[in-house]
Amino acid sequence: MGKKLPKNIDVLVSDTSNRVYEHALSTHNPSILCLFGLNGIQYPPNDKYYSMVENFSYGVNSVRELREVFLKYDAIKQAKKDKIQEFFNGVIL
Repeated sequence: MGKKLPKNIDVLVSDTSNRVYEHALSTHNPSILCLFGLNGIQYPPNDKYYSMVENFSYGVNSVRELREVFLKYDAIKQAKKDKIQEFFNGVIL
């Protein structure tokens, strides 16, 4: 068996982007956006709404990917923190 999942994970897992925003804006932490059944998602360039979805979350397409994201969530969280902070600094607006 592979690595064990951490005992405490403070993250939101959702399939809707409005929850992703709510979580990021209240905690300054990224969410995991579950898009099960899709092979991936490509966001339109220069679109502020999708830019925020991309910056505030990490998308997964399967339960296997979800497990892998839990294992590396700390690194994802750190990488997304700057993007979330940019929103609060007014860079995205």
